[in-house]
Parts: sequence; structure tokens; C-alpha cells
Amino acid sequence: MDQNAQNTIIATSKRVMLSLRILFILLILLAVLPWLIPDTATGRTLLSIFHALSFTQSEKNLHNFSLLSRILGIMGSLVSLLPLLTGITIMIKLSKNYAAGKIFNSNNATYYRTLGIIYLLSAILLQPLSQMLFSLSISINNPVGQRFIAFGVDISNFTAIFFAIMLIIIGQIMKLGQTISEEQELTV
Repeated sequence: MDQNAQNTIIATSKRVMLSLRILFILLILLAVLPWLIPDTATGRTLLSIFHALSFTQSEKNLHNFSLLSRILGIMGSLVSLLPLLTGITIMIKLSKNYAAGKIFNSNNATYYRTLGIIYLLSAILLQPLSQMLFSLSISINNPVGQRFIAFGVDISNFTAIFFAIMLIIIGQIMKLGQTISEEQELTV
């Protein structure tokens, strides 16, 4: 690889790492903040990002959040964001490898495969679990008989499954690329 291309990869990787670290912090704030101020316009807007408001029949419920409701809501937000937070951590590791000039190696292949598995688990398990926590958070203060646990599967789950499988395949291709690269290095 020529020096200009390598310098470009290093500079891009460093910018990506900084952006990912900032995004990681912002996502943690996004998970916690709306449950601290659910009855404000900002809180409602942030809750709508998680589709948590789809489980409430009235905005009066937002004024009656107990500590348990808020904790369940934060847990739902963190479960919902867990794949993204884990993905950011993995992408930071990938960017470090790219900045060091390590493009086709077994670690990178493993990272891509791991990303795919995480997002596959997210689509199948974590997103429905977070929806259950959101619905429970919204309805736990309702009178007996009006509490509920709800979840759903929609096209976004199937889209996530598709892209998760693509990441797993990319990981396999990266592994093959790493094997070919090792064989070329050993060839005289």
C-alpha cells in the first residue's frame, strides 16, 4: 500500500474513532435523560425516538412515573441501545487496527462476525425485550387490570436480520482474505 493511501486510512480512522467516542457518550445520555424528564417537550421527543410513547394512551401517564417506572424505562433504553453501544466499541477497535495498517487480519474478521451476531440477537431478542420493558414502564402505575406487557415485530426487525447476516458473511470473507494474505506473504 502506498504512503498516501496509508496516511488517508490513518487520518480517517482517527476521525472515526473520535466521532464514535462522542456518539457513545451521547447515546448513554439519550438512554437516561428522557426518563429523568419525561413530562417535558424534550423528554417526550427523546422518548419518541425509542417508540416508548406508543405504549401510552395519554400524556398524563408521563407525569405519574414512579422511580420503578423510570428504572424500567432506563433499562429498556439501555437494552435497546446495547447492540449499538457494543457495535461502537467494536468499530473503535476496528478503526485502531485500520490506523495501525492491519486491514486483513483474523481480529478484524472476528469483529465483523461478532457485529453480525450482536445485531442478529438484537433483532430477534433485544428489541422485543426493550419493547416489553417500555410497555411495563409506562403501565406499571396503572390500576390492576390495566397493566400490560407488549412487544412487536416489524419490518425493521427483518431489515436488521438481513444486515446482520451480511455482516456475518463479510466476517467470513475477511477471514478468507486474511488467509489469502498470509499465503501470499509466505510465497517466495
